[in-house]
Amino acid sequence: MTISEPTKRISASAAANIFDESDFPANDTGFPFGANAPQDTQDFQDFQDSQGNSKTNNDFSRTNFENILSQPLAIYLRQVFEYSEMLKEDDKESWHSPVFFFARFCKAHPSIIDLPDHKAMQAVEKVMHTWDDLPRDRDPWEYYFDSGDADSAQIDFMNSWNSIRHIPFHDPLQNALRLAGQHPLKAAYERGNLYDRFISLAGWLQRLMHGKDIYLPTRTIAELLNCDQRTVSRLRRLAMRDGLLTIVKEHTFRSGGKSEATVFQFAIERFDALRDGE
Repeated sequence: MTISEPTKRISASAAANIFDESDFPANDTGFPFGANAPQDTQDFQDFQDSQGNSKTNNDFSRTNFENILSQPLAIYLRQVFEYSEMLKEDDKESWHSPVFFFARFCKAHPSIIDLPDHKAMQAVEKVMHTWDDLPRDRDPWEYYFDSGDADSAQIDFMNSWNSIRHIPFHDPLQNALRLAGQHPLKAAYERGNLYDRFISLAGWLQRLMHGKDIYLPTRTIAELLNCDQRTVSRLRRLAMRDGLLTIVKEHTFRSGGKSEATVFQFAIERFDALRDGE
């Protein structure tokens, strides 16, 4: 993707109000949600029933996230930096590196999401050079991350970029689809490319959910795989026949609009890529 040239230095205050707190639920923490939500939950999965009722425990709006990600990269990254500093302070005892949260939110921006680590690092560094609080003759990695070693901070960023599983503002299925494209699974039986794409999606979704049950809504999966809902139902049945999918809870229909989708578990132990993933 093309990286826009910064046209002027960006002040620390310029990005301060681009995320309107009123757009998000009152119980969330900051920009615009905490470190592990909502991408670590199934709440974003759009498994709507035939009456169009969405099963969700939150009132998040994809439109809000689209507005956030439509901000210029220079503005977006400044707010990301301020927010990642807050998360770092709250997460001192975890395994996360000093640069991890920053890299994780950087990766959500559509202008750099598909870049390799070194290109992303260069694009982010170019933006940081435009921030008006950067002292002259100071390296931004050294200054903003208080590392004393710019090379180490850059390596930290690139390593974090490659280790990111959950990208903010992307629901679990979107993240799983991305990983399925990067690390496709191959079925033991030759069932065609569409089947391999389906089990890759389901397998990575299970991996991302860390053992929690998963939903594979026919409508949403059909859109992601560019097929129809009946084909998704057949793909699910084939995966169950192959021992890859197990139904944990059957679909239940209620006329009052509180239907529940079928819940699955995927056999990640059958694939080395899933067992070895972070």
